[in-house]
Amino acid sequence: MHFLLDKLRGTALHYESAILLGRLSRYGEALQLLINQLGDHDLAQTFCDDIAKTLDRKAKEELMFQLLSIYLNPVEPSKKEEFLVKAIDLMNNRACDMSGSQVLNNLPANWNIASIMPAIKVFLRQSNQERKETQISKALHKGNNFNLKSEYLAITSEPIHIQPNHYCIHCKKGFAGSRVSRYPNGVMLHEHCVVNKKICPLTGQIFELSV
Repeated sequence: MHFLLDKLRGTALHYESAILLGRLSRYGEALQLLINQLGDHDLAQTFCDDIAKTLDRKAKEELMFQLLSIYLNPVEPSKKEEFLVKAIDLMNNRACDMSGSQVLNNLPANWNIASIMPAIKVFLRQSNQERKETQISKALHKGNNFNLKSEYLAITSEPIHIQPNHYCIHCKKGFAGSRVSRYPNGVMLHEHCVVNKKICPLTGQIFELSV
């Protein structure tokens, strides 16, 4: 792949070079070629959409931000106005594929926010949705933690009845006169025979009780 890329360097085969760069995950360089060398903005967005199919949400947002960054920082000063329009269109039309906080934190201080109001509305919806999801997650975690505590209390408050034929699963000796430890699944050992309090030595079951 690198060999082919070296062969194409310095040629007019910018699209082919961009494809190879994309396969090497060098997306920023690929987009620079498509926009600044080939001058095909539609192809640059198509490239992003094709690459995004294999990426997670965070990586997709970063990819779109790389495209936006090229428009916000034109290589040629003569294209500043043209790229400004492209940047506004990109934000307003693809805000759902971007991180609102990342975009807004990187806009120039003198940026006219009114020009990207459609994007702002999307960013606000995203922020509200993320806030709701965080609240739901915390509530579920709190509820789950309560259930675990209840389970722990039920297990630890239940008395241990030692019969004459009961023996330690580790050393195979009886419990007469010894302190006993019991796992949540009922397996019993001498307290001094316990190696890992979270893993049953008989079944291998893992116990994670948050108390």
